[in-house]
Amino acid sequence: MKEGHDFALAPPRDEDTLPIGELVLGHVHDLPPLASLVPGLGVRAALGFVDDELAPRYGTHFPVGAMLFLRLVPQKMAPMSHMSM
Repeated sequence: MKEGHDFALAPPRDEDTLPIGELVLGHVHDLPPLASLVPGLGVRAALGFVDDELAPRYGTHFPVGAMLFLRLVPQKMAPMSHMSM
């Protein structure tokens, strides 16, 4: 749900709640570690759902989007097995 002010609707519509939805799928594939970082190459795709009132602003009832990205995360530390107290 989004409010009318998110779409710059004029009062009194700026306080209305408008139904929207989105289905998102994504995947990240980890690459070989570089130093202490593990890079990952990812993709994200989205399919939106908007009602009749918002469709003209999006140009469709089902807006789509996609994104490629690179993720960097710290490499997992090896467990410490010989700790003494």
